[in-house]
Amino acid sequence: MRSVRFVLPRQLDVNISHFMSRPAPNLSILHITFTVPPSEGWSPGFVRIPDCPFQGQHRLEEVAIRNCDIPWDTPLFAGLRRLTIDRVSIAECMQPDHLFSILETCSALEDLDLRGCNMLAPRSADVSTRTVSLPRLRSFTFMSDKLSSDAYLGYILAPRDVSVRVRCGTYAGLDAALRIIPSSAASHNLAPPLQTSLSRCRRLVLSSPAVSGYGIDATWITCTRSHKFTVEFGHHGVELSGRLDVLADSLPLAAHLESLHIDRLAFGADTAPPLARLICGIPNLKHITFSACPFGSEDAVFDILAETAWGPSINHITLSESRSVLQSLVRSIIQSRVVGDDASQAPSKPRISLHQCGRIVAGTVEALGDVARVDWRE
Repeated sequence: MRSVRFVLPRQLDVNISHFMSRPAPNLSILHITFTVPPSEGWSPGFVRIPDCPFQGQHRLEEVAIRNCDIPWDTPLFAGLRRLTIDRVSIAECMQPDHLFSILETCSALEDLDLRGCNMLAPRSADVSTRTVSLPRLRSFTFMSDKLSSDAYLGYILAPRDVSVRVRCGTYAGLDAALRIIPSSAASHNLAPPLQTSLSRCRRLVLSSPAVSGYGIDATWITCTRSHKFTVEFGHHGVELSGRLDVLADSLPLAAHLESLHIDRLAFGADTAPPLARLICGIPNLKHITFSACPFGSEDAVFDILAETAWGPSINHITLSESRSVLQSLVRSIIQSRVVGDDASQAPSKPRISLHQCGRIVAGTVEALGDVARVDWRE
């Protein structure tokens, strides 16, 4: 017997100790699943297992626990190569320290998949300071539609070539998830998964939350295996400014980042300066897009950028559904192209794409045409 899968009925308490009481020397895969019809929501049951499953005689490499609570101090997890925990509230059932204790026994883990796991109750200030290293991890997935704590993701260290897929929301900031890693971890080429994903991303998206209702004032983070990193800010004013500052501090790590897309975010006196600093801090940025931002947002940002020599590497700016007059964009482009007295060294004209920009006037378009290649579609 190499594989066992328990699919258990909807009950509050299920005892499967009898089925796990004898040795299973060839067993390598164990799945325990509590069935929950989607229409009925999630109500986890408790599954009882022996203190020493299979009398300790097994060769488990893969364990998956779905929709149920078990005794988390079980020795079942030691030495695994693949671990899946699906729709288990770590905050309520498991406790974060149990998760870290499990991972500490899995130094050879190659695939870690955490889905639907509420790691921390909303607005809790509790943050773990334990660090766990997974030097052989190849694939890391953390997906949760409930508010979680991305802080815990900052204390899981994995190789920099790990495949990362993350979706989570947090009321906390980005500080812990994108924290500077200890020098001892860096020397072993290990880093938090979110930091690794950011360092490899080619496209950064900053937007308002796609969700509504619960968690609307949270920060949502999504990173995919396609080198796209998305941050959805449910904040405005000073709070948004602080989160942009934290993100800007991390972007020098993003050596491959070439495209910045800003969607439906409002910028003014408080928030335009940190966004401008963020733009200036991306070393190889080539393309900026503003899409459906509220009135005057782009003008506020380009007014700041016009005061500094910014973005000589930027060759394409897209403005879609803009409600700004964009006169500051002309000044900003002129300033960004000033590199010295030798005109032969001046960068080539950037491309400006204008789509449905109703407030821009013909004079501004003509002025842009003097400093850029303009594609204007009303």
